[in-house]
Amino acid sequence: MIKKYPTIQDKKKLYNTYASLYQKRTSNFTKLISLDYQIFLNNLPGKKILDVGCGPGRDSSVFKKRGFQPLCLDISEEMLKICRAQGLKTLQINIEKLAIGKNRFDGIWSYTCFTTIPKNKVWKILNTKIHQTIKKDGLLFLGLIEGDFEGWKKPDKKYALARYVSRYQTKEVIEKLGKKFRLIYFRRISIEESGRNTYLNFLFKKLR
Repeated sequence: MIKKYPTIQDKKKLYNTYASLYQKRTSNFTKLISLDYQIFLNNLPGKKILDVGCGPGRDSSVFKKRGFQPLCLDISEEMLKICRAQGLKTLQINIEKLAIGKNRFDGIWSYTCFTTIPKNKVWKILNTKIHQTIKKDGLLFLGLIEGDFEGWKKPDKKYALARYVSRYQTKEVIEKLGKKFRLIYFRRISIEESGRNTYLNFLFKKLR
């Protein structure tokens, strides 16, 4: 029987198993999203960044080198080991249970973390837990994958474990977050550019 949603154990197993492989496969993203880094960092009202679903710390390493103060948050022990090896500060936690205080960060960065969580949970997390964590006038950067599918993806050549995936449409994201965030920047990276997927990159400013 196929489970409706992934458990914490499902996610940990997937990310722990493929931590090193994922690091290698996405190392070229620093070039692909260099413009997004620049726009995010240039608009931050301060230095404190929470990297949600940080993976192997690729993006936080860039932020740290540029003088910012990132905190890497992930559910995977193996991902966080790679982060710590780069001198990054880490916090192991399930994003669905996020509770680290209100108004703590100038910006939240999350690149593809929410592509493996059921959408009904994603909107709730972003509009409550994430919104509360950001300081007044702070920023939320979301990197998502374009598409219409949501559900379990069977094992394939890339990953030999089944995984839950969520894909997004631009209009849908803006509508779901519009009461708590205001869109200030958007960029669509085509599959031809990335060689992997079509990415939807959003930069929102916190409202209220």
